[in-house]
Amino acid sequence: EKSVKHILNISLQLSAHISQLGDAFLPDTMEKLRSFLNIDKSNLTRDKEFAILNAVHEIKKPELLFERVEDEQIEKQSDNKKIWSDKSCSC
Repeated sequence: EKSVKHILNISLQLSAHISQLGDAFLPDTMEKLRSFLNIDKSNLTRDKEFAILNAVHEIKKPELLFERVEDEQIEKQSDNKKIWSDKSCSC
C-alpha cells in the first residue's frame, strides 16, 4: 500500500510539471489537466522543489483529456488526403 501511494504521488507530481511544460504546445489541454489536479498556473514556478502537491492535496474527478479518435475517422481523413493528392496541380 505504501508503494502504491508513493507511485501515485510521483505520477501526480509529474502530471503537475507536465501541465507547466506542455503549456506552450497545448495550452487548453494543460489548463484542463491543472483543473483536474486542482492547481493554479500561478502555483507553478521553475524554482520550486519537485513536490508541487502536498500529501493532503485533493484532486478533482478526472475526465478524458482528448476525444477518442475512431478508426472510421482515421480512414475518412486518409481517404480525403488521397483525394486531394490526386487532384494536385502539375503546374
